[in-house]
Amino acid sequence: MVEHTARPGDIPADQAAQLRSGLVYTRQALIAAIDSLEEDLLDLEDVRNIIHAQMDTLDRAALGQGV
Repeated sequence: MVEHTARPGDIPADQAAQLRSGLVYTRQALIAAIDSLEEDLLDLEDVRNIIHAQMDTLDRAALGQGV
């Protein structure tokens, strides 16, 4: 087995493990945030479609084409 010789700037193994754990947690949090934003975007798209449908109805009514 080859032993690793510490060099200047090396991070101790326990600190490296903590950093990896923190990065995994951060990655999971970012994925959850992106998923939530995607759901919000879909909700906004639904609202946009409703508004456009209402605008079309108002346009037809204004032109006397009935509702």
